Formats: sequence, C-alpha cells, structure tokens
Amino acid sequence: MNKFLLWLSLMVFLAASCKTGKHLNKNPVYSPVSSNEINTPVPDYRWFQAKGKVSFKNQENQQEASLVLVIRHDSLIWGSINAVMGFEIFRFYITRDSMYLIDRPSKKYYEFSIHDIMMKYAWKEAGFDDFEKLIFGSCLFKPDEHYLPFKDETTGAPYLHNQDNILDKKIYTGNKKLPVSGYILTRMDNSQRIHINYKDEISTQKFSMPAIVDLKYFTPQEFSLNLTFTSIRFIQLLNLNTTIPPGYEKGN
Repeated sequence: MNKFLLWLSLMVFLAASCKTGKHLNKNPVYSPVSSNEINTPVPDYRWFQAKGKVSFKNQENQQEASLVLVIRHDSLIWGSINAVMGFEIFRFYITRDSMYLIDRPSKKYYEFSIHDIMMKYAWKEAGFDDFEKLIFGSCLFKPDEHYLPFKDETTGAPYLHNQDNILDKKIYTGNKKLPVSGYILTRMDNSQRIHINYKDEISTQKFSMPAIVDLKYFTPQEFSLNLTFTSIRFIQLLNLNTTIPPGYEKGN
C-alpha cells in the first residue's frame, strides 16, 4: 500500500512546475530543436482514454498489473489497476485539489490533499495541467534563453540545461512528433534525482504521444515505475464511477 501511495504521490512530485532560474554553465556545445518546438501544448480534447500495463520495481520486489487511464481535460484523472487475473486491485482519481485511492483487497479508501502531498514530496508547486503534460509527453517546463543547449557526454544526446537554487534540470530533446525524449532532474543538494524517459510512439487521430513512460527515482535507493500504453483514443463522453463503495472504511 505505502509503495503504491508513494508512486501516486510521485506523479505530483515529477510534474512539479519549476520557475526559470539563472543558468550556471556558460559553454553550450550543441544546438538542438528550438524552444518553440519543445513547448508543445497538450492536445485539445474533452476525454482521453489509455490502456496498457504498469510495473513497479525496487530493491525488494517487482509488481506488474494492467492499467486503464481516463482523463477529463483540465479536471479529472481516473485510473483502474488490475491484477493479471483480471480483478481490480486499486482505483484512483485525481481532481484539481484532491487525490483518492480505493484499495479493493482491504476494502479501504484513502483521501489526500494535493497541497499536502506536494508539501511532502514536491520541490515546486504543480498544477493539474502538469499531470497532463507528463502523460502526453509535453514539456513540463518552459525553456527560454536561460536554457542552454548541450550534448550528453556519455550518449551524445542533445539536451537543454538550466539550474536554479533548488533544481538542476536537463530536458532531453527528441523529434518533431515527440519533441521531448526525457528529463534528468536533480536536487542541488544531491539528495534526490529523477530520470524520466519517453520511448517509442503511439498515435490516434493524427496525435502522437510516448508509448512508454519510464521513471526512475533515486533517494538514494532506486525505485522505478514503467507505464506502457497499448491503446489510446479520444472520446466525447464517458460516465465514470468516482464514488466510494458502500462499506469501505477510511484509511489513515
């Protein structure tokens, strides 16, 4: 339970929207795609549905499950996580100010304030739009003249780099369809580091997004979360159950 709650909280943590700070490196060596190409907006839609798999791994164990994810633009993220046998394990939904988790095996539900989660896990305040950006592969930040272009010393991959007094940000650039290929976000005190990698491509109605979202979180222990989408579609209307099942107790 605690591990699953941690990863839901990390979705807020990862989507933290950081303000631009002064860049400390002065010798850019590579010019990748432009800032305008990086700053791609999320698609214009009412409802979005994705299906796929989710896996979690740490030093102790690894868990896999199927995932159904539904987003109502600007107001709701709803998810259902199911075991390999097909029955639902967890259901969660995120509104603009709250997060809810329904634990099917224990018949309990949990309610969290987005503000309280961010105070505990996030480096900067995040908005609901940042959740959408993380899922759709849109840039979490707004690169400007303070983001300087470099090449990765190991892989040669191009990235934009910026630092402020809290966070070191590397935005790895991709192509025209998927302008962002990933991030490396490191706290300036080196206490935490996050790697986000977008892989492959999945498309619908002339819209493309990453098929795989791979996240690694170092604290310094390593946790990893992988989202693999096998189908996506935009829909006009969908009725979702966001009620607490009868007889479920509120967990602490």
